[in-house]
This record gives sequence, C-alpha cells and structure tokens, in this order.
Amino acid sequence: MSDLIEEYGESLFGRRLRLRVLLWILATSEVFNQTQAARGVDYGSVGEVAKELERLVRLGMLRKFARLPAVGPQRYAREDGHPMWGAIAAVESALAEVPDWRPGAGDVRAMGADGDAPIEDIRRGYRS
Repeated sequence: MSDLIEEYGESLFGRRLRLRVLLWILATSEVFNQTQAARGVDYGSVGEVAKELERLVRLGMLRKFARLPAVGPQRYAREDGHPMWGAIAAVESALAEVPDWRPGAGDVRAMGADGDAPIEDIRRGYRS
C-alpha cells in the first residue's frame, strides 16, 4: 500500500510526502507535534513534514497551537469541520479499491481503453 500512496501522492498531490501526511492526520484524532507526524509517516526529515503541516494550517485544515514553553515542540490538531477532510477520506477509500496496483499498472500509453490492444494498434486501425 505504501507504493500506492507514494505514486498517487506524487502524481495527484504534487509530492509523495503530502498524501502520506494527509492520511496520517486523517487517522489521528489527538493533538500531535511535528516529530510525532514525521515518525507517523516514517519520514526522516521533520523539517519537510513541518512544511506540509504549515501548508495545511494555511488551508485551515489544521489548527496550530502556541508553543508552551516557547522552545517546546510545535503542536497541531486536525480541524474536523473542514470539508477537505471528506475528500481525503474519499481518496483513502479509493486507494483501497485499486486492484493489483503496482507502479506502471494501467498505463494508458501501453494499453488501449478496452484493456486488450495497445493504443498504437488501435491508431493503425483508424488510419487504414
């Protein structure tokens, strides 16, 4: 499943990490900090995860708490009422439905719409 998340994350969301972070937050109901998020998505760079969290704060999908004390970890919580969490839940459900997914599976450049003939063969038929 992680290959699936990586491929769709990069292709649909612009970064492989972005979808991993979104799905982890969707499954997290408690307040969390940047380090917990980085561990939760199994990513070595807390700074890169923090950038994704800040994007979600700007979009209103996360709430950012003041640091107490000022040097403590930055804490966040999911804004459950934000409508985009429904879209992320739909993406999660759709990922579970992708049959036998592997990188390159279902590549439309190699396979025709009917799943049988390569596109090149179909095009040759129209040129005749």
